[in-house]
Amino acid sequence: MRYNCFIFIFFFVSCDSDDSDASKSDSVSTASKPIDPMAKIWNDSAVNYCRHSQEPDSVKAYKAALLEDKATQIDPDYYSAYFNKLTYLNMSGQFVKGLEAAKQLTRLHPKNIDHILQLGEMYDLNGDSVQAIAKYQEALNDYDIFLKAPTVTGTTLEMTKVSRAISMILSGDEEAGKFVLEELYNEHSTDNIGKMIAPYRNLGRKDILNGLLHHDMVNAKPNRDSAN
Repeated sequence: MRYNCFIFIFFFVSCDSDDSDASKSDSVSTASKPIDPMAKIWNDSAVNYCRHSQEPDSVKAYKAALLEDKATQIDPDYYSAYFNKLTYLNMSGQFVKGLEAAKQLTRLHPKNIDHILQLGEMYDLNGDSVQAIAKYQEALNDYDIFLKAPTVTGTTLEMTKVSRAISMILSGDEEAGKFVLEELYNEHSTDNIGKMIAPYRNLGRKDILNGLLHHDMVNAKPNRDSAN
């Protein structure tokens, strides 16, 4: 799993980033289904275009999303293409389409808690706070269950705790979420995790959503591999 929490925490990605995403708590996988070769070509083209284009981020992200449309039309179960498409749609401010991409990610990986959180964020960015908070609460409950018997360690575990704190803040329990973030920051003030937490320590629900709206907080990284 990548540090999906900073989300949102899409949260601040640039087109020149490249990483692979594994589903943290997901027992449902599309790995047994081969990726359509033509769909993979379109996905790789989108990533390469967004990485190398000299156009403004919002413009090249818009065009990259169109290329990902072709990938998902050919292969409607292509996880990486939807993951990248969601990133590009958010970078270009296409939140309505982004919501649909987020729904596809939860369809393909229904037990991935980060995607549930992302779906909540997309509902929020589309003005549906009722559905959004329901998803945040679902994610928070799942994070609590996961952290009772985590199957990950190290940085991934700590970032999962951060995701849980963000879920608390977005669901409306701002003070408790900030308290958890402050504790995590104090534990990691001298390492990279602390550096990632620092900008969020005093942010409330509205602050985080405003950051998402203006595309200045995304850590999701486009996948060019078959993270299906």
